[in-house]
Amino acid sequence: MSQLTGGHIAAITPNSIAARLGWQPGDRLLSLNGHALRDVLDYRFYQAEEQVQAVLLRHGERQAYCFTKHPDEDLGLEFTEALFDGLRTCRNNCPFCFVKQNPRGLRRSLYVKDDDYRLSFLFGDFVTLTNLQESDWQRLAEQRLSPLRVSVHATDLALRRRLLGRPDAPDVRAQIQRLGSLGIQVHTQIVVCPGLNDGPALAQTVHDLAGGYPVVQSIAIVPVGLTKHVGAISDALANLPLRSPTVTEAQTMVRQGRAWQRHYRQQLGRGLVYLADEWFLLAGRAIPSALYYDAYPQLENGVGLVRLLLDDWAQVKRAWERGRQGEGERKHSPNLPLSPSPPLASTLVCGTLIAPTLQRLVDEWPALAAAPAAALRLVAVPNRFFGRSVTVSGLLTAQDVLATLRGRDPSTGSGHRLGNLVFLPRVMFDARGERTLDDATPADLERELGVPVALAQTMGEVAVKLQGAD
Repeated sequence: MSQLTGGHIAAITPNSIAARLGWQPGDRLLSLNGHALRDVLDYRFYQAEEQVQAVLLRHGERQAYCFTKHPDEDLGLEFTEALFDGLRTCRNNCPFCFVKQNPRGLRRSLYVKDDDYRLSFLFGDFVTLTNLQESDWQRLAEQRLSPLRVSVHATDLALRRRLLGRPDAPDVRAQIQRLGSLGIQVHTQIVVCPGLNDGPALAQTVHDLAGGYPVVQSIAIVPVGLTKHVGAISDALANLPLRSPTVTEAQTMVRQGRAWQRHYRQQLGRGLVYLADEWFLLAGRAIPSALYYDAYPQLENGVGLVRLLLDDWAQVKRAWERGRQGEGERKHSPNLPLSPSPPLASTLVCGTLIAPTLQRLVDEWPALAAAPAAALRLVAVPNRFFGRSVTVSGLLTAQDVLATLRGRDPSTGSGHRLGNLVFLPRVMFDARGERTLDDATPADLERELGVPVALAQTMGEVAVKLQGAD
């Protein structure tokens, strides 16, 4: 890792302590109370004192400050990066690693294999804990960074080492137990590779992790994601023949997952084990109710997103059905349209996996909106970039969207026109909604399509934006 350099200040909150001290964007905060700052976590932790000593670097000169404040009062700083001393990269060699399957032409950040426990705490990234040093454990004990999100895959040590491509990987069960002794909870995930860590191995992993409750707060079971570029790492696959789950395997997983849920809900008062949405969609089974997901502890992992989509649509329908001019519904749900959208022709884009579910919602639209059926048309985009086995909306690229919409693909219907507005899945863009995986912006897509583009995550957002476009 790079030398400790402190954090570059990007912005300062008006009337904050930093603003009153005259600190400026471009300054570098080096230390607080004698502690060199490695990241924003150090910044948050070491500023929580009444007496604060700070060292700032401006134009190459160090400036020292000493001031008094309330321990809970923030200095008012935003930094250019969350990590000041560099990213902790992954040293595993997982054959199913999605980063390894990325071809050329994507955003630069997508080629970085991070395995940094700090990002797990800050942003919900999943880490393997295989690169923790004793100094990291000391910091975890001091700052109590809880919860963390941990990729387990298997609790059997030999199998986990095989899956991680890391013969010296530590025993994750002992690591989770040690985290628990520090007062740190974890949310875990198991990426299931059919024929490798499913069946009895998966049952053992779930059993072992459940035995760690309440340190282990949730267990997500996710199907392995493989692209057509997986052949590029064929050398790593020699002893690990990877494949995607079949429909039959998905149906078996749904039955087993429900059985685990019933058991742990009776035993612990919560479901604990949550299947990724892909299992239900692939199996052709109904998405569980919101009760299945408890408080959605694995939402950042995509577990429960379809349920939220369905519940959002139900809320929109209730708002419309209770009266298109009902102020009471408006008062409690100000972002919902009071009346259905006008007959403004538009196109809704999605990946192929969610398409049947979304189509049912789109089919309900005309009756509710009193608009022609063509007012909202769904277009499922096949993934040519990663391969047609990749079916989720979050991995769509701009080039595939453009190829489908401009090329009058059979899936769009003969002679289909895009209408006045194209809705793109919010999840196919980065966290800021600015760039696709292949580095295109919404403006780029608008220019290529010749039609305004809007990003949406739910049908409620589609309804609101269509009403506003009237």
